[in-house]
This record gives sequence, structure tokens and C-alpha cells, in this order.
Amino acid sequence: MTTLLLLAAMGSLSPGDTGRCKQTTYCPRCSGMTCADGSRVRRGVVSASPNVPMHSRVWIEGYGELLVTDRGGAVKVGGGYTRKGETANFDCWVPRCKGDCWTGPGTRRLVRYRIISTPPPKVRHHR
Repeated sequence: MTTLLLLAAMGSLSPGDTGRCKQTTYCPRCSGMTCADGSRVRRGVVSASPNVPMHSRVWIEGYGELLVTDRGGAVKVGGGYTRKGETANFDCWVPRCKGDCWTGPGTRRLVRYRIISTPPPKVRHHR
């Protein structure tokens, strides 16, 4: 007999979910050049809190549509900088941060977001 297990993070956001988030920026000067999924850091990618599934497409106010390819140590809901009402955190890649990375002008703000799509759940067969 085979049992199918759907692997999903508890509290994961789903397509159509919207909310307010802490949005920060990072650049080549303050980060590595490889994302958590092994791809190169580049324009159009974003690091997201663990409640946003990897490889989701998200829309972030002021940045447009981005692909979640990374996780960051400081990018987590409830991770020290959470403001009331935030439901996700995103760290957007930019070619160069304004001022000091993560703390310069415009590098940390509260914006709106929407989950456009998420990858299909992984299915594992257990016997």
C-alpha cells in the first residue's frame, strides 16, 4: 500500500494572498552571488521569509513581479524587525544599495505584496 504525503510548510502563503510586508534591499556589495536554490543573484529575484514557498512568483509594491529564489538569515516573520500587521518579509536584489546596505535610506520600508503563483507541492511516495 502506498501513502502519498504532500509536503507543505505550516502557515505557507498561497496564490492570491495579499498583505503588508517589510521590504529590504540587498546588493552585490552586501551579499553573496548565489541564491539558496543554486541560481545566480540577479535582477528579478527576491529573498523571502519561510512562509513564502521557494520559487513562488510575487508582486511587491515598487518592484513588480519577482521570483523567490533565496532565503535570508534576517528575512523572517517575527525576526526582530517585524512591525504589527506584517505577514511576510522580502529582501529585494538591487544593483547597488542606497547608502549602507540594509540600513541606508530606502532600504527598509513597509509595502504591499501579492502572491501570484506557487510551485506545485512535492509528493513523496512512502511504502
